[in-house]
Amino acid sequence: MKRILAVCDDRDMLESLSVFLKTRGYDADIAFGRDEAIRKLKEKHYDLLILDYLMRPVNGVDTLMDIRKDPKISSIKTIMATAVPRDEIGEETLKKLKVLEYVQKPVDLHEFEKVIRKVLGE
Repeated sequence: MKRILAVCDDRDMLESLSVFLKTRGYDADIAFGRDEAIRKLKEKHYDLLILDYLMRPVNGVDTLMDIRKDPKISSIKTIMATAVPRDEIGEETLKKLKVLEYVQKPVDLHEFEKVIRKVLGE
């Protein structure tokens, strides 16, 4: 069973995403922000990170920069999901941080599942 870590600063969104992922057969964990995400990534192996961009106090790009600096967790496959248009974050930034897919909210769950399966090679 593939293990996914979802990171956001909206607890309701995280709970909904966790339920969605579990009903699709994934082992899903949630993290409320950067510090919890990094701690969990160091404690367990995850196959995929789903990361929100608009988080406080540390946004998704800065969170991912910190993750990429740590050799123990730097290779995690990542999908960024956010309401922010892709061009506001910048194509170069997404490539530099090795974001494999970018999903703009609101998310169509059927399409989101396809993106997750693609990134996981299923």
